[in-house]
Amino acid sequence: VRVPVLLAFGCLLALSLAIISIRRRNGWLAVGAIAFFALGWTARSLATYTVLVSPELRTPSGAEASPTIEALVYNVYRAMDGPQDSGAHARLAASVSEELVESIYRDIVPTLRLDDHHSSRLRIHGVEMLEVEPVDAPGKSDISYRCKWQSRGTVGHWGHLHHRTTAHDGVITLAAEAGTWKIARLDILSSEPSH
Repeated sequence: VRVPVLLAFGCLLALSLAIISIRRRNGWLAVGAIAFFALGWTARSLATYTVLVSPELRTPSGAEASPTIEALVYNVYRAMDGPQDSGAHARLAASVSEELVESIYRDIVPTLRLDDHHSSRLRIHGVEMLEVEPVDAPGKSDISYRCKWQSRGTVGHWGHLHHRTTAHDGVITLAAEAGTWKIARLDILSSEPSH
């Protein structure tokens, strides 16, 4: 990153002189302010200070990434709570990369239905990350984590609710899209009911 030192210094000095000239009602100070601004503007390319930015940023630790991953996984489950049409796809797109929306939808919807009661549906009320460890990512700008988490929810049928907790193990890959983190890949290794 190149920082124009003379421009910055000239503008700062010009601003200071302009404030003083207004307070003292002195026209010569105002002329000086304009002159310093013009000097800084014309010399902006002559003197620059180069700030080196590392092209490789450090991957956040598991503890640092855990709240973000937990929120994204929770948002995936919550996206399924509304109508199961294009609205669910739009809600998923807030937390999942565009290329992944359809496959996540196809993978998650069946897990929220009970095998023995097709009309019963699991509603997730909470997600807790238990373990999050960085692993090698498939893409150059992506970051991946091996995650173990629990999802807690309820299933309602025949007029009463059953509480269900499921333990999950998987690899979650994150990518930055439009200034926010999204799930770019989700590989579920196992999902088991836990008690």
